[in-house]
Amino acid sequence: MADKSWHLSIVARSNAGNPMTDGLRPVMTIDVWEHAYYIDYRNRRADFIAAFWELIDWTKVADRCIPRRYRCTACDYVLRPREGRSRDGIAPGTPFEEIPDDWTCPLCGLDKGAFVPRRGVARLSGYSRQPAISRHPISGCRLSLRELRRK
Repeated sequence: MADKSWHLSIVARSNAGNPMTDGLRPVMTIDVWEHAYYIDYRNRRADFIAAFWELIDWTKVADRCIPRRYRCTACDYVLRPREGRSRDGIAPGTPFEEIPDDWTCPLCGLDKGAFVPRRGVARLSGYSRQPAISRHPISGCRLSLRELRRK
């Protein structure tokens, strides 16, 4: 589950409880009540769960955990669905597919069709994959992640 701040947690509910009533968003779920597997697996719950792991579309799960960013092909504006755009009425966490088709790029005015998924996967912190660069706290010199690990 992911909450509104995108903190992930594992949640178990009994008696068909639904974590969405607590404001959580499912990232991946599995139903282990007997009605879910009894016809195919009888009382072999472990076999059902093993087969379940083989069917998971990990790309979709990753998209729910770490939302993609979308780049305008004309002006390189980057839309971050995780952050939303309150000026345009797009709530934080709105999947790109659910953004209205008549939405336009705030910089160049092209429609939603001009956006493509940005290469690389955004990290949970919101930064794309780039070489990690930091600055020395006193000198201000740039340090790479490798140099920081040596210290």
